[in-house]
Amino acid sequence: MSTLGNDYEQISDLQNQLIDLKINFWIQNDLFKLHWWTLLVVTLLPWLIWWKYVDRSKLNVLITYGLLWMIISLLLDDIGIALGLWQYPLELFSFVPPLFPADITILPITYMFIFQYFPKKSSFLIATLGSASLFSYIIEPVFISFNLYRPSNYWKHYYTLIVIFFLSYIIKWITIKLQNQVDHNQIDHLKREQ
Repeated sequence: MSTLGNDYEQISDLQNQLIDLKINFWIQNDLFKLHWWTLLVVTLLPWLIWWKYVDRSKLNVLITYGLLWMIISLLLDDIGIALGLWQYPLELFSFVPPLFPADITILPITYMFIFQYFPKKSSFLIATLGSASLFSYIIEPVFISFNLYRPSNYWKHYYTLIVIFFLSYIIKWITIKLQNQVDHNQIDHLKREQ
């Protein structure tokens, strides 16, 4: 077998050992502990609140916006972990991305509400800047104090602010482009039916 094959087998064996260690650590230190229940509630409760207050006439565009937030958040979180920029010592589930509650609940719901309630450019700018500041300078330090989040020495709070702020605009732009395309296709379809 080639050196490349041996190297891959060694990496695969180490990954399997790491997976076993993570699952055992999660079962012994996270599962059903107070912080685990807190993460579970933080993952589920905001969706119930969102469902109560969402503008159902804009459901398609809001879900598109929220799903884009989820995908990008999960992707960036995985990249940050892989690069050693941050860690999440406590987890809801050991087999999903570590800060699952923030990636699939907190960020998407926050920004779906901002998208819904602040449609004008100026109000969207202020709401986005305010929420990005809240996440960066209040929520991140709280997560650090509860050992839910551990940034490396290289990651600064203002990086989070910049990333979240620009992501909200990029995701809004993509969502509007997609919605315009859907609207355009529906109009074309209606014209063909006539």
